[in-house]
Order: sequence, then structure tokens, then C-alpha cells
Amino acid sequence: MDASVVAAVVAAVVFTVVSLVRLVLVLRGRSSVPLLVAHALMALVLWIMVPAFYLPVDRILGGRNYLNLLQHSFITSVMFGALGTALTRGGELGSDLARRIWRGPGAWAFAIGVGGVIVAFFCIDAPYSAMGMNPFLHQPATGWYKGFTFVYPAYVCGSLLVPTWRKAGLASSALVRGSLRTAAVGLGLILVLTPIYFGIVIAGSGLQKVIDLVLYSAALVILLGLFGLFAHARRTSARQYR
Repeated sequence: MDASVVAAVVAAVVFTVVSLVRLVLVLRGRSSVPLLVAHALMALVLWIMVPAFYLPVDRILGGRNYLNLLQHSFITSVMFGALGTALTRGGELGSDLARRIWRGPGAWAFAIGVGGVIVAFFCIDAPYSAMGMNPFLHQPATGWYKGFTFVYPAYVCGSLLVPTWRKAGLASSALVRGSLRTAAVGLGLILVLTPIYFGIVIAGSGLQKVIDLVLYSAALVILLGLFGLFAHARRTSARQYR
């Protein structure tokens, strides 16, 4: 088995277990729903990266990569929306910022990103199931398809980056300060790499797979920062961080 597949399986199992733990904590009123949603959708994204999961499920859906479409459109966008909501709550960044993630400009960014993914998908000649749509990367539409995936995540990260970094500078707890700065690094990576990705697509370079890996890794960095905030909340029993 390929090392990347082994890593995806291990990470998927870990996030599945963490999601189940989160579910129990949510039912007990000791954790937030957005954090549960973010972990559960990250687990799903990781399972989709495993051929033994992706290929049979996509075959059930018609064998035309509709599972990949679901991942790149709604799953990734909702996951980042949940991450942003969890970060605004955990980092106490303000209710107005939390609302902007889903409403107003956030709703437009979500619609543009998801709509762009769907339109680009149906422009790709992909007659069979393929992991990551990688056999079709030579088609320009595939690059745009993957690029539009990160339109809404980039909006979320752009909205949260400066407030998160500023809040870190005001935090008295070293754990909170470090957690917020860790999350800010993930936010910054996505914000910077998204336009670079579109530049790669326009230039016709073959680096899409590398950027894909870094972008999803950045989401893991944000989750790591959120874990630190959760750990601080558990330590101090301060419900405002949950």
C-alpha cells in the first residue's frame, strides 16, 4: 500500500475517533457543534482520499466522480465555514465576524466557490472514477475545478487572519497565544496559496497536486490551533472558549 494512502487511513481513523468523542461531548453540552462538524467533515475528506473507500462509494453514485464533486463543493466549503465559526467562538473574535462567515459577503463567496466547482466539473471529460481526478489534470477545466474549491475557504481565512493574530497578541495565556498563532499560520497559508494556485492553473503548470496537499494540510494546522483552545477551555473550565 502506498505511503500516502497509509497516512490518509491513519489520519481518517484518528479524526473519526475524535469526531465520535466530540459527538459525546456535544450531547453533554461540553463542546461546540461547529468544532464537531469540522472534525467530522475532515474525517470524511480523509476517507475520500483512500481508494478502498472512494472507488466503491463513487461506483454506487454512478462511477463518474460525483463523490469527488461532493468533496470539492459542499464538504470542503462547509468544513471551512465550521472551522471559521469554531475559531471565532474559541478565540472570542466577536459575533459579527462569525456572522460574516455565512452571511453577506460570506454567502456570495460560498455561492461563487461552489457554483464554480460545479460548472467546471461538468466541463471535464472524466468517463471513469479516478482518485483525486488526477488522470484528468491535463484538462484546463480540472485545474479550475480544483481552484474554485478554495474560493470560499480563502474568504474565511482572509476574514479571520488579522483578528486571530491580533487576539493572539492580547492573550495572557501562553497556550491560547500559541494556539491562535498556529491557527493564523494555517489561515495565512490558504490565503496566500489560493491565488498562487490559480496562477498555476492559468500557466498550465503541473503543480496542482502539490498545492492541493499543502492546502488541506493547512486545514489540519487550523484544527491543531483549535485543539489548543479546546485544551485551554478544559483546563480552565471557561465555557466561553467552547
